Amino acid sequence: MLSDLQKRKITRHFNMHDLSSDGYLSQADVELLMKNVAREFKIAPGSETFAKLKALFEAQWNQLKLFADPNGDGRVTLDEYSA
Repeated sequence: MLSDLQKRKITRHFNMHDLSSDGYLSQADVELLMKNVAREFKIAPGSETFAKLKALFEAQWNQLKLFADPNGDGRVTLDEYSA
């Protein structure tokens, strides 16, 4: 059972990553986050560093889906994320 503090933290973390604000974490959110990170660190699209960054974010997304997307719809809800 999660404490109220844990629930608030998980919800905040989820909402920070739900860049489309549609109530789901999706591959589109992850791609947008990766592009924002690349832009912030001035990593040029098409560069080797960009490709490595993209691969890292894709691997993290695949792991999240593996553990938090039991219905396999490619979207992770807050309930799935906090389970």
